Amino acid sequence: MEGGPGDDFRYLLDFNQSNKGWSLLQDYQVIYHDYRGCGLSQRHPKDELTMANSLKDLEELVDHFAPDEQVIFIGHSHGGVVATQYINSHTERVKGAVLLKPGGFSATINTHLPEANAVNLLGKDINQALWIKQLIGLDDHEKADYYYGIARVTLDRENRGERCPSKNFRGGAAAALAIAIDEVNDGNYDFTTHLDRFTEQVLFISSEESDLGYTFQEKYRVGQYPYQSHIHMEGTGHNGLINCKTSETLGYIKAYLEGL
Repeated sequence: MEGGPGDDFRYLLDFNQSNKGWSLLQDYQVIYHDYRGCGLSQRHPKDELTMANSLKDLEELVDHFAPDEQVIFIGHSHGGVVATQYINSHTERVKGAVLLKPGGFSATINTHLPEANAVNLLGKDINQALWIKQLIGLDDHEKADYYYGIARVTLDRENRGERCPSKNFRGGAAAALAIAIDEVNDGNYDFTTHLDRFTEQVLFISSEESDLGYTFQEKYRVGQYPYQSHIHMEGTGHNGLINCKTSETLGYIKAYLEGL
């Protein structure tokens, strides 16, 4: 499950690679999906782009692909939030979870976000492209997504420790605004209320070269789950866990899955 909100799943396809003769695809049915309003998914009015609908869409996907089986989530950044949202609501349907530097599981936790992430990332970098051009009325998603894509390329990534280009089909400007800003930054939600019922081990993987790195995750994220382990990945950034250190991350995921 990809990050964002506003990203698409393409950059996660590096996880299809073989690692020492093993791949996720040979042992598991692997499902990628774009959140509504992102990537190759249908565009929706801004008021339909909510975390509640992200959960609803995920519930329908799980019911369709694994109606009689438990599932395992691999969630990166915001994908870890949506996975946690599902686990909090459907503990019995989940066998395990790998969370790669997840976002905040509650509005309270989000108050601890570093300043670089607590602000409107679409502020000074993209307001001229979206607000002044009045594209964010979203009667024209194509133009809004185009300018959003340009802005993402030019955003300062120094606080994320990035070294590998992240691969994307098409970002979702409306989803980024509606969820990342209206709900994540300014909302009131809590996806931790039933996590104490989840008795499976959760694997966290974090790098330190990021403002949301290992130390931050250890302090504000990891302990929300009663049973967990936390791996410290060195020498990479936020997306680098997937696009730079692919083989190393897959090795940890393989070991975790074998222990379930």
